[in-house]
Amino acid sequence: MLAIVRIVLLIFSVFLICLFGFFNFFINPRSSQHTFILGRIFGKLSKILGVKVIVRVSKKSKDLIEPVIYIGNHQSLYDMFIMSNAIRPNTITVGKKSLIFIPIFGQLYWIAGNILLDRNDRNKIRKSVFKIIDRIKNQGRSVWIFPEGTRSGGKGLLPFKNGAFRIASIARVPIIPVCSSEISDKIKLNRWRNGTVIVEILDPIFVDRNYGESNPLNEFCFKIMKKKISLLNREVN
Repeated sequence: MLAIVRIVLLIFSVFLICLFGFFNFFINPRSSQHTFILGRIFGKLSKILGVKVIVRVSKKSKDLIEPVIYIGNHQSLYDMFIMSNAIRPNTITVGKKSLIFIPIFGQLYWIAGNILLDRNDRNKIRKSVFKIIDRIKNQGRSVWIFPEGTRSGGKGLLPFKNGAFRIASIARVPIIPVCSSEISDKIKLNRWRNGTVIVEILDPIFVDRNYGESNPLNEFCFKIMKKKISLLNREVN
């Protein structure tokens, strides 16, 4: 019974948020703060799931003024209510093109200024990459990317694709890892309390440093995030 109540509340809440956001953002489409505002609102819905979310931000990342690339671990649909708590001001996200076909939410996602990526078309991917770089260099936006490219579904941190690191190298901006403790076996809809999830924004990683030989930046970030996620898991268990 509790699971049904939660599902109904989540669907109704998301619907209301999308309606509110769509009509308000339509007046000033693609503003730099829309995604941040939505992230904070959607993050409040974690309480419906019975989850306490703690967000930590390193001082070095908090004090950084320039645009950055945020990379986060992508676990499940619940990230919408967990990871969204960590979205920073003046940040947009990159999502799959198929999101546009989700009624109201997909249109809201686009009008909020986020970028839709068609992974099946190389030419469109290239155009999207240049669009992201333009947002960074000319509009001063930070960009949030899930480098795994798909939800891990409880399989742990999956290998990273190169896109986020290539963009950071071309745009010459730092990468900031965002790590969430694992939630795949933690959230049970029929359980009243589902414990604590910690989301931690780590120190910036600067692309002009030497991290090794083959594909170093990718591997360096992967190792840092895997280690941090393991530490966060121990802390909440």
